[in-house]
Amino acid sequence: MRGKLISFLMILALLLPSFAFAAGLTVDYEVDGARVSVIVRGESYKPVSIVIGDGSRKHYIDQKETDASGQAVFNTYLEQGNEYECTVNLDGINQTKTIVVEKEEPEEPEQPEKPAVAYIYIKGYEGVILPKTEVEIKKGDTVLSITRRVLDSKGIDFRIRSGYVVGIDGQNEFDKGPTSGWMFSVNGDFPGIGPGSVTVEDGDYIQWLYTTNLGEDIGNIYEEPRKEIIDDALALLDDKNASEKEIIDMVKNITDYIVDMVNSVKSKDDIKKAVLRDLKDVNDIFLKVLARLKSEDAINSASANSARVAEMAARLLGYTDEEASITEISSVVKESIGITLAFVNKMSDESKMEKIIDDILDVALELNKKLHQIQSDNLQPEQRFYAAIPQENEENAEINLPGIFIGKATEKGFKKLDISSGILTAVLPVESLNDIHEKQGLKITAKKADKEALPESLQDQIPDGSILIEITEASGQRFSHPIEVGIPFEGKYNDETAVTVFWLKEDGSVQAVGGIYDPASKTARFFTTHFSTYFAKESVADFEDTKDHWARKEIGALAGKGIIKGKSEGIFDPDANITRAEFVALMTRAMGYGENHGYTVPFMDVRENDWYYNPIAIAYNEGLVNGKSATEFDPNGKITRQEMAKIISNIMKDKFHSQEKVDNLKAFKDFEEIASWARESAALCLREKIIGGISEGVFAPLENATRAQAATVLYRIYGLLIK
Repeated sequence: MRGKLISFLMILALLLPSFAFAAGLTVDYEVDGARVSVIVRGESYKPVSIVIGDGSRKHYIDQKETDASGQAVFNTYLEQGNEYECTVNLDGINQTKTIVVEKEEPEEPEQPEKPAVAYIYIKGYEGVILPKTEVEIKKGDTVLSITRRVLDSKGIDFRIRSGYVVGIDGQNEFDKGPTSGWMFSVNGDFPGIGPGSVTVEDGDYIQWLYTTNLGEDIGNIYEEPRKEIIDDALALLDDKNASEKEIIDMVKNITDYIVDMVNSVKSKDDIKKAVLRDLKDVNDIFLKVLARLKSEDAINSASANSARVAEMAARLLGYTDEEASITEISSVVKESIGITLAFVNKMSDESKMEKIIDDILDVALELNKKLHQIQSDNLQPEQRFYAAIPQENEENAEINLPGIFIGKATEKGFKKLDISSGILTAVLPVESLNDIHEKQGLKITAKKADKEALPESLQDQIPDGSILIEITEASGQRFSHPIEVGIPFEGKYNDETAVTVFWLKEDGSVQAVGGIYDPASKTARFFTTHFSTYFAKESVADFEDTKDHWARKEIGALAGKGIIKGKSEGIFDPDANITRAEFVALMTRAMGYGENHGYTVPFMDVRENDWYYNPIAIAYNEGLVNGKSATEFDPNGKITRQEMAKIISNIMKDKFHSQEKVDNLKAFKDFEEIASWARESAALCLREKIIGGISEGVFAPLENATRAQAATVLYRIYGLLIK
């Protein structure tokens, strides 16, 4: 009875108002949803009780003692959306606090962000080729890139020339007369510029329609018809009786027209009107002129005017920073340079040739500056000479570079010559050319070979869509450094990364020589140091011990390309360590090196009759690898992950800027284990996602690399090497 009385008196004391406060007494609270914490602070080890109510009833009553710091915390749950009175009694002294528990509105579930989409529809003269189809928009997509991607995904064949669609599903321009071909609209409007210059936005509706009369039948009337001077020039060239003087006068007039037109450009909006279209028409005019002129004086005059057109086309690059516009203008500039080169090859006066070559090399330098502006910040600027040389038909191609041109290109600091001509593309490092090329020039020819002329056993290895291309070089010289070559491939494949180029050897055997496929241009590109006959097809190698391995795809693709090999029939041994010699051999094979070119090495443990002598000699003399000491290479020693990173960075040093700051490596717990000579290399490989850690926070620089790891690293950099 006495206990009940004491409890009653305590509660009663709490309810009685008090105007005296304990020194330093504070009452605070925190609310987390419906959970409420009341924090009482006062003297240490004092009894404290609490009552929480809302005027109609008591929701919480409790008592305890403050701790050594003078604090006591009471936790309870209260209904949201209400106010409560909290009365605290600390050692007989009361304090009241209003507690507000706000009602939390339930969060709506986060809706996944819908991807931006566009719609595309294609109708030719034979009917609908592609009904209205939704396609997801990727960063930087243009009408051209979306069209390519959709047609590729649907297996619909198409032809694109200089950024314009000239054929879809076998329905080509001029099939229905000289004013027939493909046009596109976006949301019902016809842009009047190339599809590569029109950026696609969410909800856009792209229509490709075949016209038989320059667009009138599909609702497109040009705001600005083609200039009369261009029509007159084409009419003159159609006249077989036109004299060379008439043609040269026309060429001068059409060049003056281009100069005036480009000089009138003040902004990127001016470019989008008719300038690019007229430049393309003028390039076509010069191509026709190239076929008509015979005399030396006429050719010299036309060549100078062609170079002037290339210069004016390049000047347009100064008026835009839009990547799509830069790409389209660049295409016109490359074509103009290629036409001028074709004129140069008909000239005999070396002093006049030298002047024209100087002019187009200067144009190429301006083109390089603009292209460097839109490339990744990580990439090293590289002086490349670009040209698209015209070809007379689709069965043959020729790249003809005079010796004067090669010497001048070297003087002006060009590192690579990037030339395309129909069925052939070639990227030639200037250092790969020799004195014979500089004296006699370089002449590369390519032609489609007859597959039917081969033995049946070989025909069976060349599937439909694989085009047999025979490439020759006039001097018959091997190149001192690998060059990059591209050939057409229009066959079927399941995985584009597995498309491989094969060399048809003189003895009738076939050998894989690597390759990367570009589905947009339908071109397979590969490295070689000599020319022969080639074709492309899909190729994947399977090994019994990689079927469930994490690196199965990478191993299969590279083995299919002939770059890596198994330990024995059907066995790759992916988790075995790889030696220094084996890794160097893989890298030089991937880079397209063949014979060792007479290189020697200072290493006592690398002898000429060793299988690895050739790749080590190449890699050492090319500055890609060092020995363990001045006289020891340790070819059979296991290669570490940091040694692998160092070799890769040596290979990529001409493509990427170095990574001098190694802060990103410091996230690894074993950062201090990475040797000082390997840190920048490891940082570069990490930045470019070539080599990462083996687990969270572990780089393992001293761990021996496995065959699977080497294959994966090689797979990642291979596409970077050919580009």
